[in-house]
Amino acid sequence: MELRKACKSAYDLLQEDGFIGFYRVIDIGYGWVFFGGNPKEVYYGVRTVIVNKETNTCEWFAAQDIDNEKLIENGNIVDFPNEYKYKAP
Repeated sequence: MELRKACKSAYDLLQEDGFIGFYRVIDIGYGWVFFGGNPKEVYYGVRTVIVNKETNTCEWFAAQDIDNEKLIENGNIVDFPNEYKYKAP
């Protein structure tokens, strides 16, 4: 899957839960992790999604899980299209 299509999938899933756009994308190898919503807002729960590069699946991703934290720490920050970036209302 190409990044632009992954961004659209992540944007749509995040929007279903009230998050408009994302502020960070991390490549963790097998997928991209998208951090949704306002980075300055405290949110309790999951506001990250992952798009698997091979299966094209898009699903919620528990970034606070210890194993997932390690994947994120070892991942690479990715530039993504401006149209998907979080913009304050």
